[in-house]
This record gives sequence, C-alpha cells and structure tokens, in this order.
Amino acid sequence: MGTEALAFSDLVAAWPLFQDAVLCAIVAGAVLGYLGVFIVLRRMVFVAATLSQAAGLGVALTFYVGIHQGLDAPPFLGAWLASVAAAGLTSLRLDRLHIGRDTVLAFTWLVAAGGAILVGDRITQEAHDIAGILFGTAVLVRPEDLTQVGLIGGLALGWPCGPSAGWSLPASTPMGPGCRGCRCGVWSCCCCW
Repeated sequence: MGTEALAFSDLVAAWPLFQDAVLCAIVAGAVLGYLGVFIVLRRMVFVAATLSQAAGLGVALTFYVGIHQGLDAPPFLGAWLASVAAAGLTSLRLDRLHIGRDTVLAFTWLVAAGGAILVGDRITQEAHDIAGILFGTAVLVRPEDLTQVGLIGGLALGWPCGPSAGWSLPASTPMGPGCRGCRCGVWSCCCCW
C-alpha cells in the first residue's frame, strides 16, 4: 500500500470542500486569541479547560437524556448550557467564604470531568458519536455555522470599540468594574469572567 503525503496543491484543488472549515478556524483563532488576553490578565488560564470539560459533560448528558428519556436535543444545546452554567459558577464571588477563584475553577473542572466520565460510561449506543464530537473526528462546518462564528466573533472583537470602550480595559482585572463604581457580578460573568 503506497500512501502519499498530501501536497499544498491538493488543498488548493479541494478548496471548495475545505473553504468553510478553514475560514471558520481563522476567525475562531483570531477571536479566541484576543479573548485569551483577558483570561490571562484575570489569572484564569484554566477557564478553557474547565469550559471544555463542562461542554463535554453537556454533550454526554444530551446523548444520555436522548437515549433514556427519548428527548431529542442537539448536542450543541447541552454543551452550551453546561458551559454557561460552568462560566456562571466560576464567576461567583466567594471571597466572604474565603474560597478563591482558583478553588472554584478547580472544583468546577473536577465535577465536569468526573461527570463526563460517569455519564459517558452509561452510554453505549452513541459512544462513537460522542467521541467524534468531543475529539474532533467529525468536522463539518456549514455555511450558516461560518456566518454565526463570524457574527459572534465580530461582536466579541468589536466590544471594546463600541459603547463599552471605557469598560474594556478596567474589566480585564477582577477589581476593574468596582473602580468604576459598578458592583455587578453579571458584568464579570458576561464579559470576561
């Protein structure tokens, strides 16, 4: 069996097939690199790992509920709901209880990772589909997905330049909104944890 390495000309020849996926990766890479600066400034570098574990738990729960309860929901919905719940949990201010943000982040990661393993162990029928979604063996970017990523990425990149320009840099530190006289946990959760 002779296997040949693919050349760049092969990618160019098959560009219509890969176009949406490559453009989506470029947009997502630019936006996530930009947002990563806020995460590093807030000293929450393990947020990505926590949110990805929560998304994995959400996907597993979606398949589990679909198999055992007959509720047919897209895996994206479970991943989104679990990620939003994890983001909300990690943005809680528990200073009065002497619980640091790193502790909440680690706890959320452990619950999400353990939950994904426990729920995934109970699923036998859709195990291949779950692995394809979680580990990237199933890659499909539809034109509407590219549009959604572009719009959300544009909003994320345009946020500091819009009406919130005075809030962007102060929001990059945990005490920033408080310096502006805003006591708002929602700000922390919605903008950059």
